Amino acid sequence: MGSDLFQVKVLAKKGTDLTLRVASIHPDSGGPPANESFAIQLLEEASDEGAFAAAVSYSDTMDRAWQTKFARGFISKVLATAKQAGRRPAATLEISVTHPAWIAHLEKGSTWASRAFVVTDTFSACKPIAPEVGEKLVEAGAADDFWILVPRSSWDDMDLPPSPDLIMVPAYAPTSYAVKDLMTKPKAIPKDWIGRAVRVATGPRTQDCVLLAVEAGGRGAWARMTDSGCGTGSGPVESIALLVPKSGRQGSKITYGEVLGRAKAQLAGTRRSGKVVELRYRIAPDLRTLTFDMSSPTARKLGALEVLRSGLLGTDGMLTKAGAATALGKLLTDAAKRHGAEGAELDREIVDEIIEDVELDVAEGHDLDSMSLGEVRAILTAEWPIATIRITATDGKWTAHVDKFPPAAMETEVVQPKRKAIAKPAAKAKPAAKAKAKAKPAAKAKAKAKPAAKAKPAAKAKAKPAAKAKPAAKAKPAAKAKAKPAAAKAKAKAKPAAKAKAKPAAKAKPRIARDSGRVRG
Repeated sequence: MGSDLFQVKVLAKKGTDLTLRVASIHPDSGGPPANESFAIQLLEEASDEGAFAAAVSYSDTMDRAWQTKFARGFISKVLATAKQAGRRPAATLEISVTHPAWIAHLEKGSTWASRAFVVTDTFSACKPIAPEVGEKLVEAGAADDFWILVPRSSWDDMDLPPSPDLIMVPAYAPTSYAVKDLMTKPKAIPKDWIGRAVRVATGPRTQDCVLLAVEAGGRGAWARMTDSGCGTGSGPVESIALLVPKSGRQGSKITYGEVLGRAKAQLAGTRRSGKVVELRYRIAPDLRTLTFDMSSPTARKLGALEVLRSGLLGTDGMLTKAGAATALGKLLTDAAKRHGAEGAELDREIVDEIIEDVELDVAEGHDLDSMSLGEVRAILTAEWPIATIRITATDGKWTAHVDKFPPAAMETEVVQPKRKAIAKPAAKAKPAAKAKAKAKPAAKAKAKAKPAAKAKPAAKAKAKPAAKAKPAAKAKPAAKAKAKPAAAKAKAKAKPAAKAKAKPAAKAKPRIARDSGRVRG
């Protein structure tokens, strides 16, 4: 669980104006900023129900793209008057919203603990947003964009009940979906809902999931996947309904790069011949390669050594007894004693003794995010491509163990789509230079005509192997501009923009005690 950063109290409310006292309660939180995305998060935390809760979800508040596009549609002004609360910074925040409904659920004296932080300080112009009257559903022909197909392998690290190999998952935040066929305290959930996207309420929590199994007594099992993580749940439900897309304010969409990156590439086979071993990995069919540093010959060799050694290690990362008895295991053990080193330092000392050369072949993938659901389904249900690492060792004995101790599954990473180079038109040949000095008829023109420059053929686009990437799936908490604690709120969507800020861990939604001014649960 994360740590609370601020304590918030409603000082006054009138029309579209709200005055809050926001005091730091964490040594690393910094002072409350006058920022629209910070204000949006404060209001969402205090919104268990009402117009604002219906219009803005937790996922929206953590989405940089959504905040950039829509924050000023809800918040028209934020002013902060700095104060001091003992040794901790505090401020009075004056927030003006674009419609009184956005703060109608707040009462003077209400308090809550907050984990709000600044997701972005860049905002686009946005017309004032008012509560919607009714819900406009998306026409069936335009609904494909609201779903993403997730292979069961992307949930391999979780214990799922039997379910289809491909599961259709909501691709946007909950505010992009309406519900139909709502069942409250159901005695039995229809079995034909299995595999469909649903909105499930269990006690105080409501989430958009995919139903995977149903049991008697209104019990079910479900799985959830978002751009920032995934989870499962089961048990009796308070209510359940099918999801249908609605028009509205879409932010960032889950990408196939995020989804397919959760599953490692599995070893599909090995082939040895003399000093050469080929390791064949089954890889997801998007624009993906193995996480293998090909930036230099030394980096390639170090990566190959790590792969060969992976099958000899236990869960603690140390050589197993059987692994240590192999030729490579004995060499590693002896080398550690000989060099008095271990880890990366030892690898650099001995890699040339073991690895002579490395090649990596990866089949060209598909830009799944640009395709229809039908096209994606056909690709994901077909046989997935093979990526091959070809390692030439200095001696065949260093690879002799791979049949009995196969290398571990490998991480993968998305690479940029291959683009064909556009051929530039050949430069026109300049005519031979004429002698300029007509005044000196006797002088020979020195400038001889140079032959026309040959047009260089257009460079073929080669897919450069991507440098080893840091795992994108797990956003590590990092200090923000105003040092947020590592355990604070999770997951503002990490974009590759220069100002991307790592997001802290997920927050628990507070519940407001309107009468007593204290937080419950």
